[in-house]
Amino acid sequence: MPQTTSTPRRALLVLAAGLALPTASACSIDMNNQPLGVNNGAGSIGDDGAGDGGDGGDGDGTASAEPAVRVQLRRLTRDQYARSVQLLLGADTPVPDGLPPDAQDHHFTTVGTGPLPVSSFDVEQYETAAGTLADAIIDDEARRTALVGCDPAAGTCLDDFVDAFGRRAFRRTLSDAESERYHALAQGTASRFDDPWQGVHAVIGSMLASPNFLYIADIGEPDPDEPARRRYTSVEMASRLSFFLWGHGPDDALLDLAEQGGLVEPDAIAEAARDMLAAPAAREGMGRFFAEWLSTEAMAAQTKDPAVFPTADATVFASMASEIQHMVDHVVFEQDASLLSLLDTRTAFVDETLAGIYGMDAPAAGMTAVERSDDDPRIGMLGTAAVLSLTSRRARTAPTLRGIYVQQRWRCVELPPPPPDVDVELPDNPADEATPATMRELLEEHDTNPACATCHAVVDPLGLALEHFDALGRWRDQDLGLPIDDAGKLGEAEFHGLQELVAILREDPEVETCMVRHLYRFSTGHVEQADIDEPAIVALADDFAAADGRLSEFLPALVSSTAFRTFAEVE
Repeated sequence: MPQTTSTPRRALLVLAAGLALPTASACSIDMNNQPLGVNNGAGSIGDDGAGDGGDGGDGDGTASAEPAVRVQLRRLTRDQYARSVQLLLGADTPVPDGLPPDAQDHHFTTVGTGPLPVSSFDVEQYETAAGTLADAIIDDEARRTALVGCDPAAGTCLDDFVDAFGRRAFRRTLSDAESERYHALAQGTASRFDDPWQGVHAVIGSMLASPNFLYIADIGEPDPDEPARRRYTSVEMASRLSFFLWGHGPDDALLDLAEQGGLVEPDAIAEAARDMLAAPAAREGMGRFFAEWLSTEAMAAQTKDPAVFPTADATVFASMASEIQHMVDHVVFEQDASLLSLLDTRTAFVDETLAGIYGMDAPAAGMTAVERSDDDPRIGMLGTAAVLSLTSRRARTAPTLRGIYVQQRWRCVELPPPPPDVDVELPDNPADEATPATMRELLEEHDTNPACATCHAVVDPLGLALEHFDALGRWRDQDLGLPIDDAGKLGEAEFHGLQELVAILREDPEVETCMVRHLYRFSTGHVEQADIDEPAIVALADDFAAADGRLSEFLPALVSSTAFRTFAEVE
């Protein structure tokens, strides 16, 4: 039976793991100068201390003859870590708290977290999490039996588990040297504690604390079609596809396909992507893209001034975020419609809480689809209480924030931060004030202040067109008893209200290109550079238009593109 205390296991884990995680700010390494023991042949990015320390060569003790290239390392986000752990250990496996935090860049954690350096404290957090997960499996007879599938004391069961689990955890078959080291770790630990399950524990803990699990390593191979570029290997493509479309590492079937060389040619990659999009995991994995792009977690976490909105509690904001998820599922996955249809869909999702905000009859139970009439001034994603509330302040609307949301999330316009000496807070101007002013009047100062005018000219007119919706997203005819002017402007186009704004955005080519940019950034983990990636963005925008904005057609084109399959050789 397993030991009743985890203390010996934890001590053993720290000794066994011997992590060599990168702690510098650089996120790439030279294959011929390998602080992580990068393995050209096997794809290993480090010796995990499960044996003699490795040789840092090609996996069999010989030095690599391949020219030096840069190995791009991307750290798993917390969501990718959690989903990968549950793929490995079981969907109901509780993921430990206290992991190193993510960072967002251009809205996405895949962009912001990937290049983050890892501190010694982060290493300890990963080690602790790995030990906690190993404890959870070994201390639960049903879990450990389901995971291992045989008696680790019998025959080759323990060695077979090492190789099978290592393949899934490292997202590739273990090299001979790695297999030998982990076999020695498992057998040695089992012998030391006179318990084969302790050998299983040591392997789980060591592998989940390994950089081979915690990092996605893009090494690549020479591209015969484009000598100036390297293409990702078939096995690397399995990880690129699975983390993008599913949010976790590849399953055994995808690894089988990859190790047979089935993810090299563009047509084969596109076909694999179609199969992956048909799997239930795609809705969950791509759901992370929508959550970060649209900021649904912030929607659920917001608060309002209780003196102004006394009923706006956590339940209200949870319902708001839930409507966004239901809308995305309905438009993108159930209808297989264009991403742009999120702008002008007439289908709302309403529960008892949201019905009060929208002035509708409450549904019988739960979140219910409701079709809005053509003359309803509320339309699409921008008309949801979630977006309108998120882009407001605690007591009043914030046209500037609403305009920024439209420009950044839907048009990918880069806006500089406000000057440090400018006060960006506007007075709440409560209704009992002697001289109330509309938000449009309060924002007029932006037009006269040279430090503000340039940026606010491209955001304020968009948000002011939404002033008929208050800070909770409710319709109103007046602002503090004063009439509302919902005139707006986008470029040279003038309009009134949400419906006319949406009609302009629906035909705006910048919106289509912005969708492509967001998906490119989320999928590749980096922000495009004008002199390198922009031609690819233009070509992908054509693919997006040809697919009528449908993810089922565009994503296979994206992942089979040169931009996703290859990367520039570093001189």
